Amino acid sequence: MKQYKGRIISVLTFFTAILLWDYWLYSVNGIRINWLIDILFTLSILIIVWWYASYYDRSSQWLSKLKQSEERSRKLSDKYNSVINSLNDVVFQSGKDGSWIWLNKAWTELTGYDVQESIGTYGLSYVHPEDRSLFFTALARFRDHQENSAVFESRIQKKGGGYVWCEVFLKFETTMKGRFEGMTGSIKDQSFRKKSEEQLLKTNEDLAYKSEKLAAAAQLAAGIAHEVRNPLTSIKGFLQLLEKKESNVPYFEIIFSEITRIELVLSELLTLAKPQHTVFEDVEIKGLLNQVATLIESNALLNNVVLDTELGKEDVFVFADSNQLKQVLINIMKNAIEAMQDTVHSQLHLKLGLEQEFVSIQISDNGSGISKQHMDRVGEPFFTTKESGTGLGLSVCLKIIQHHEGTLSIESEEGQGSTFEIKLPRLIFEQQNR
Repeated sequence: MKQYKGRIISVLTFFTAILLWDYWLYSVNGIRINWLIDILFTLSILIIVWWYASYYDRSSQWLSKLKQSEERSRKLSDKYNSVINSLNDVVFQSGKDGSWIWLNKAWTELTGYDVQESIGTYGLSYVHPEDRSLFFTALARFRDHQENSAVFESRIQKKGGGYVWCEVFLKFETTMKGRFEGMTGSIKDQSFRKKSEEQLLKTNEDLAYKSEKLAAAAQLAAGIAHEVRNPLTSIKGFLQLLEKKESNVPYFEIIFSEITRIELVLSELLTLAKPQHTVFEDVEIKGLLNQVATLIESNALLNNVVLDTELGKEDVFVFADSNQLKQVLINIMKNAIEAMQDTVHSQLHLKLGLEQEFVSIQISDNGSGISKQHMDRVGEPFFTTKESGTGLGLSVCLKIIQHHEGTLSIESEEGQGSTFEIKLPRLIFEQQNR
């Protein structure tokens, strides 16, 4: 019915007018009624009115549809602008002369320039002078009909001064006849990636420098080990001859065990230059820790350090090279003893903890601790806080633990002490009986 509204109203209006005319003509003036002519005249008028009113109805319908279309277009435009403005990347459109004609809000977040004050300005003026040639190269390729888009990295000026690295995407727009009419594209902030690349480059340079130092240390270690081994072999041989003559003299067993340990340490020095074949086997870790505690106890007593152990009763196995593990533990425990030289009531604690998949070995002391500024460099080759230290001991320990697929973590507070925790994969029962 709504589409006939104009016609119905018009017809009813004219029909009412005709009735009033007929009443005045026939009743008031007393003119005789000619029904045929009157009816034909009335129908003709109403048909003409209906026909003309149909134009009004159609115009109203078109106008209503146009308003609905405009409203849908406005909502779609608002939605489109809302989506574009919510993007983190800058989206832009420029005219033939290269001036901005549209920018989203990300432009303000990236550069600090207000969108309204930037509209109408020359887009290339925000690009670093050294990077503008990239744009002209892309434009030349477009004019040569090679490419109608381009991607390149450029520095974009910020309002407060300075530049920010960005990835610029350009698409050249043309008319139906192929004439250039402007550009659309996006600008993506690349400052974080650039900073990461610079940090990675610096890290690689540092690693290369440390690798050179390690190579020099490896050669030095090999030379020292070689020079010490020769006289040590002679001493061991003469002691064996002396043992045959003086078999009743005690301490020979202790002397030979200590010489054997020196030889093992020298062997580990050689691994810096040439890695040796390690012998992995099932190692009962509690027994190994008891052996280490026995070896280190004399050193602890000489330095007035009380050594206590908490190893539990359960036998636990790891797959490891026992000699290398001893070297790691002895090194860390000796460092702990040295850190407690100025501590009253020095205590060194060795604890064995068990987890479902790992074995935890904790070595704690109440010594001087490690300062926050030094924590990040702990384990770095050649870094040491000792006057006579080389800075190689802990780096070798880390290498051994990593070779055993374990981890080493350190908790320390300056003036309160340190705790070194070694975690190694635990052998489950089925593995122990393979």
